[in-house]
Amino acid sequence: MTQGKKLVLPAAIISIIIMIAITGTSPTQIAFAESDTTVNVKASAALQKDPLAMRILAEMEKQKLSYQQQVQTKLKQTAQQAEVEEKRAVAKQSLDEKLNDFVKKYKDFMPKAAYTKFVEKKPEPVRSVFWGMFDYMQSKVDDARAAMKEVLDRGGSLSEARDAYFEHASTKRVQLIQAVEDLNIQHGFADKSVQDTFDEKGKLPRIDDS
Repeated sequence: MTQGKKLVLPAAIISIIIMIAITGTSPTQIAFAESDTTVNVKASAALQKDPLAMRILAEMEKQKLSYQQQVQTKLKQTAQQAEVEEKRAVAKQSLDEKLNDFVKKYKDFMPKAAYTKFVEKKPEPVRSVFWGMFDYMQSKVDDARAAMKEVLDRGGSLSEARDAYFEHASTKRVQLIQAVEDLNIQHGFADKSVQDTFDEKGKLPRIDDS
C-alpha cells in the first residue's frame, strides 16, 4: 500500500505534462498565501479542476520565475561591475595624462632637475659626492613611500600611513654624517683611518695636555 502511494505523485506529474502538451492551455493565476506570491499558470480547462496538479504547476512556474530573477540580477550586477571598472580605467588614464602633462610642464623644477643645476655649480671632482647624497636621500623617500603604501594596502588609516612615511623618511644628523663620510671615502676624498678618528658627531676627540 505504501509503495502504491509513492507512485501516485510521479505518475500525476507525468500525466500533467502530457495533458499540457496535448490539450489547449489557458493562463490561470494561483496565489501562495505563505509568500504573497502570485504566478500565472498555463493549463487546460480540465487540468484546472485538479487542485493538486495546479499547485504542482504553480510551484514549477514559481521556481522558473525565481531562477530567471536570479539570472537577471546576476547579469545586472555584472553589467554594473563592468561599468564601474570602465569608469575607473577612464579616470586612471585621465589622471596619468594629467600627471604626464604636469611633469613635462614643470620638469625643470622637479627635484632632480633643480639639484642638477645646483651640482653643476660645484667643482667637477666633488660632484660624485653630491650625487651620492642625492641618491641616499632618494632611497629614503622611496622607502617611506613603500612603507606608506604597505600600511594602506593592509587597511590602515591615512594617519597611520602618514606616520609610517615620516618615520622612514626622517634622517638623523648622525646618519647624515656617516653617509657623507662613506661617500668621501668611496670617492677618494678622505682616508678611512683619518675618518675613524672623528666621533659620531663629526668631532675630533679632546686630548688633555696633562
